[in-house]
Amino acid sequence: MEKQSDGRIRFDSQSKLVDWWLRRRGEPFLWGTTGRELVDHARPWRINRILDHDDLRQMESGLTADQRIAKGEVICLAEI
Repeated sequence: MEKQSDGRIRFDSQSKLVDWWLRRRGEPFLWGTTGRELVDHARPWRINRILDHDDLRQMESGLTADQRIAKGEVICLAEI
């Protein structure tokens, strides 16, 4: 998960209801990072690409332009 500017680990537009639901389900986000920090975390691996919500929307995902996609989750493609 992408760490928010205030340090919280959550989706960008996550509501208090979602916070509560995740806690109730026992699934709080425990770890998050920024893109810059991710480079340090991935060492000694070499990062090929970091994908965010905009990248995922552009991929052939079957989503229509009016469908929302979660903002805050990132995928890091790296290799040794």
